[in-house]
Amino acid sequence: MTSLSDIETPAAVLDVARMQRNIVRMQGRMNALGVSFRPHVKTTKCVDVADRQRAAGANGVTVSTLREAEELFAAGYDDILLRGLHGSAQAWPGPTAA
Repeated sequence: MTSLSDIETPAAVLDVARMQRNIVRMQGRMNALGVSFRPHVKTTKCVDVADRQRAAGANGVTVSTLREAEELFAAGYDDILLRGLHGSAQAWPGPTAA
């Protein structure tokens, strides 16, 4: 096992089992309320975490930047909500030809 002092930084170190329990618990709360859950990826910025949320029942994702949207689109997400800096929300139309 690697000790924390051996890990090159920056690095994300997390308890995967705890994260998975939190994902399942949050999705369970949303299901109990009868609402659709669209997690915001600005904190995790991680496709693997978004995949776990989607597998638990999340419907789409919310992003803050076009880069986040492009990364998730490339990973197979097609239900992406771009939340603007001034409170506006719009569906991301997908990548554009340059």
